[in-house]
Amino acid sequence: MRSPRFDIRAAKLRTIFSPANIERIWKEKVRTSMRDQFINDGIEHFDFHVACKLESTKLSHLILSGDYVPHKAQRILVEKSKGLCRQLVIPTVRDAIVLQCLSDALYAEIKGKAPTQNSFFEPKDHKFSSVPSGYGTFAAWLNFQKALFNFSKARNFIVVTDIANYYDSISYVHLRNAIASITGVEECVIDMLIYVLSDLLWQPDYTPRIEIGLPQINLDAPRLLAHCFLYELDSFLASDPARDFVRYMDDIDIGVDTIVDAKQVLKSVDLVLQTKQVRLNSGKTAILTRSEAIRHFRVFENARLDTVKARIDYRVKNGLPLDRQRRVIELRISQGIKRKAFDTGNGEKILKRWLGNPSGN
Repeated sequence: MRSPRFDIRAAKLRTIFSPANIERIWKEKVRTSMRDQFINDGIEHFDFHVACKLESTKLSHLILSGDYVPHKAQRILVEKSKGLCRQLVIPTVRDAIVLQCLSDALYAEIKGKAPTQNSFFEPKDHKFSSVPSGYGTFAAWLNFQKALFNFSKARNFIVVTDIANYYDSISYVHLRNAIASITGVEECVIDMLIYVLSDLLWQPDYTPRIEIGLPQINLDAPRLLAHCFLYELDSFLASDPARDFVRYMDDIDIGVDTIVDAKQVLKSVDLVLQTKQVRLNSGKTAILTRSEAIRHFRVFENARLDTVKARIDYRVKNGLPLDRQRRVIELRISQGIKRKAFDTGNGEKILKRWLGNPSGN
């Protein structure tokens, strides 16, 4: 049953969930995103695609009538390490469209309102950072790495840390307050986004709903919320010119000049996070000297990867063969695995860069 104020709140939703916008979101974004899920539809939701106009109209009517409810999602466990697993959620195509529409609407309202340029997460098709080199989440990670390399060469100590069980620990009360504090965010957008995401949380054994935790989905919406959740921390870290910092989602790296400053900033960051009921991951927190930081962040390996990428880009652009580059990549990976070169520091990330497509194609 709708509340008396639904029609007032639905005014914004009518634009977001117009049949034309739903159809556009499906064709331009969600259809591609659904291919990237860990389990995908064998015919790529062809039934929805061929009846896209009709399905978009039906979904629009369902939402604007107040009768929309998320469907039961698929869940799979993906191994992390030592037998631990991450639970991934694969939403239905209609729920994926709703989340993408809301994510786009939220981004339109918060764009340009980040407190600092030192946070480098970017959704797949939007830019947060003004750094011109690259675009999308992978390019954003590379920009994060470049900024980190720059101050790791100048600062005496680098603090490396992240947040323990970040997605699983985010409180919807604190999340809503954090997003609402960003000027201009429509209440109905954040309310509906939290409503959909909370309904996709795992509720085993008929247990009551607890409003904590973002489902881990291969879509922009939860990542966007998780990124904005730490804007207050960004403001705090940027408030002192005596330190440098960069953040990529919950990966936080801070450059300082003394060991006392390093311990002090760690204590302060943890206290700031405690006000939002999240904590630093002590097992992944380290204070590195300058030389240790260069080894940990694999500065030289990243530079080598940049060189390989540049060569591949050049050869692709000029229609030249890539046989030698393929052999080089295979050799680097096989030798690195034999030497266990990917087992420490940022080695896993280096391996992912080798296994990914260095040319970005």
